[in-house]
Amino acid sequence: MKRSSLFSPIGNFSRTTIGFFGGIANKILKSATSLPKRVADGSKIRKKVLIGSGIFGVSALGSLYGIKRATKKKEEESEEIDVDLSAPEDLMREHGVLERLLLIYEECARRLEANITVPSGVIGKTARIARSFVENYHEKLEEQFIFPEFSKENTLTDMVSILENHHEAGRGVTDRILSLSSGRTLPETSYKELSSACTEYVRMYRPHMAREDTELFPALYALLGSEGVKKMGESFEKEEHRLLGEKGFKGVVKEIASIEKQLEIQDLAAVTPAPVPS
Repeated sequence: MKRSSLFSPIGNFSRTTIGFFGGIANKILKSATSLPKRVADGSKIRKKVLIGSGIFGVSALGSLYGIKRATKKKEEESEEIDVDLSAPEDLMREHGVLERLLLIYEECARRLEANITVPSGVIGKTARIARSFVENYHEKLEEQFIFPEFSKENTLTDMVSILENHHEAGRGVTDRILSLSSGRTLPETSYKELSSACTEYVRMYRPHMAREDTELFPALYALLGSEGVKKMGESFEKEEHRLLGEKGFKGVVKEIASIEKQLEIQDLAAVTPAPVPS
């Protein structure tokens, strides 16, 4: 299954090259335009120098423009590369999205418990992403493709049953969060109930993801073999295009990053523990 990865291998070289030739072109044009139009002796030479310099300058600038356009096109082409992901890897990557949603809920619950205002719309936006990406896309993949394989082979069925119950319960919690956060502002009377709902969602989905990542998904290879897992991944890719549209996985990640900035929890370095004084 193919997914995107970012890199820009020629950016620094291109900027250095353009800067170098740009400097040469500017110097030549300045010196050329400063020459007198005519002199008593050697006027033809001066005129030739002027004409030659002008042509070289125009050519150099034209070349620079071409370099810039080619560089920009090359960077756009090389911005994404195709990476093959298996079905379990894809699901685990989506768990990363869910974990970031849980971090947002966790921060919102902390603020609500302390009677600290949460930025307008944050909880509602987070719940809508949970509904569209987690519940209507990620969990549907599991319910349509993953869980039936274990049921057919009578493997890990108790776990699968609990995981399915989690999905249903999670949708109920999301309904509550959406209802409580539907107004333009959050009334203080809803703080406690909303905090409780966010905490419930976090508390359930962390062990849910951990069991799937460490027990359920790895077991797929024993059930389907490598070829079967690969085919399942191809089905996932089709479902992603159908359900998520053009924005895809990356678009969802961008939306989450925007919410993290609103809460000022986007700085990864900020969670690093301070060194213990010696």
